[in-house]
Amino acid sequence: MRTAVARGAGLRNPPRGPLNTDITRIFVAIGIFATIALRNWAVVMYAAQYAMVVAVVVHLIAKRMKFRAGMYAGFFGLFAVWCLTSAFWARDRSSALEGTAGVLHFVILGTAIAAYVIAERCPEFLLSCIAWSVLGLMFVLVIVTPLDTWQQALAPTLDASSDANRIGYTVRYHPNALGRITAIGAFIWFYRLRADKSYVVPKLLAIALLVAVLVGTKSRLAILLFVVLVFFFILLTARHLGRFLASTVFAAAFVGVTAWALFAIPALYNTVGFRFSAMLGLSGEVDASTSTRAQMTSIALELWRDNPLTGVGFGNFSYYYFYTYAGWAETYAHNTYAELLADLGIVGVITYFGLLVWIVIALFRMLGPARRRGDSLLVAFLFLLAASQLVADVASISYTNDFVQLVTVLVFTWTVILRQDESRSPGDFASECSSRAGRREPSGRGRASQRRRRQPADPNTRPVDAAPPTPSAR
Repeated sequence: MRTAVARGAGLRNPPRGPLNTDITRIFVAIGIFATIALRNWAVVMYAAQYAMVVAVVVHLIAKRMKFRAGMYAGFFGLFAVWCLTSAFWARDRSSALEGTAGVLHFVILGTAIAAYVIAERCPEFLLSCIAWSVLGLMFVLVIVTPLDTWQQALAPTLDASSDANRIGYTVRYHPNALGRITAIGAFIWFYRLRADKSYVVPKLLAIALLVAVLVGTKSRLAILLFVVLVFFFILLTARHLGRFLASTVFAAAFVGVTAWALFAIPALYNTVGFRFSAMLGLSGEVDASTSTRAQMTSIALELWRDNPLTGVGFGNFSYYYFYTYAGWAETYAHNTYAELLADLGIVGVITYFGLLVWIVIALFRMLGPARRRGDSLLVAFLFLLAASQLVADVASISYTNDFVQLVTVLVFTWTVILRQDESRSPGDFASECSSRAGRREPSGRGRASQRRRRQPADPNTRPVDAAPPTPSAR
């Protein structure tokens, strides 16, 4: 994979031995793994995250590296400040403060990871950490989930709006959140399979494991997310018209077979297919979960219309929904756009989604040139990850999902590095390479003379007037 992605990413992956290992990289890897896979052990997770942040700060200061994650820190820092400020006009001030603490927590983590990855130019390392941490989460899930829970998840159920008989709670994830993790994780491993053809069978097994757990979560959004990501990835990476037509047929067949399997195979229909049937109203009426979410979105937009600029206070939609509108519980709106509009007004939506919109626009502009070069795997992968978050947030809440925030850090850092490589002129890039090697790049005749001096010489010949080599020289 390094050959496939490094061509367009300008990665810095120097050879490392046991004596020159970057210790900070180890702390970052452990911190990411703990964030994704060790939620059951909060003390261990927080300790790993704290050690990671300290290690990154010490690393950047000791090596006098520039801080280049200012855009990430700026957007999400403003979002956190606005969340905190909203506590002044929030009716439920404790919910606003508790929610702000969670936002600040990940703004610090994300800024530290982004600063390290951009400074060391190692986004591939971050991608590997996320990919392997997702598999680590699956390992933890298998260990801590009782056998009867797995059996219940595979048993037929008739209530499409119930959270019963779904996988996720044993690892401290809501089934919908775990479904989103497995969907994006499976897509990441699918990309790694396309980018590097080595170890095909283990990568296919990783994808199969993640898809199996995805089905167990019974998350309709996550299943649609995975299918759509694979579909568009196949289309966007076709190199010429013939390949595009073939890819279109293959992608359409993939979607068709998936839909047929969900509705025609009894085991899959009883597990998750009936949820799609209820969502689409194929059995006569839409299920309660879908209709309730639509009602929540309507209420959130009504709250926003009354407070268009500031909202009602961060985390306060649930308060108003339950006490003012007689909702069924104090719960979130299941729609990030509607929830943030109600809680924080237009300012909150701009500060939260502004960075993602910038990333999508930047990657979209890179996609055309990458396709013409026949090198669109990486750009298409990043573009789909960023764009899918903007789409998926219509039916989910992402600012409380640490995994989604890690993916945002990934696409942000890689986009910044790609833009840095695009803006370099050949002379600047050559100068940088020369400075890393510890020598100054010659110019003009000096460069030509240096090329002549680098010509390999015959070891058996020497100038006539040269003295014979001494024994010590030999």
